[in-house]
Amino acid sequence: MDKITPDDNIIMSRILREEFIEIVLATPLSQEEFEDIIDHTFRDEKNYPKLLVNMFSAGGRSKEGLKKSREYIDEILTNMVTAKFAERDLPESKIIEAVKQEKDNVFVMA
Repeated sequence: MDKITPDDNIIMSRILREEFIEIVLATPLSQEEFEDIIDHTFRDEKNYPKLLVNMFSAGGRSKEGLKKSREYIDEILTNMVTAKFAERDLPESKIIEAVKQEKDNVFVMA
């Protein structure tokens, strides 16, 4: 794998921001959950550069490589959001209600 350059860092950062918007901002997280994810990505001065390097290592500069980098960070962010949901203490009735509502929305859109 090629060594990551400053330009590669910019590209990986852009991909991270795009995926963050698509996954994290589009998810109904509490302010505290949202801040925690930001703290473990963008605000973590130790982890942020490593995250960009890992993204680059997962893919690279080519078009296919950038797709793999995007898939890598997509999985990381999805896992972070999923972990936040798993930490929530939701009553069973609320879960059933949400599932029914989502099911109704799917039928309306079809």
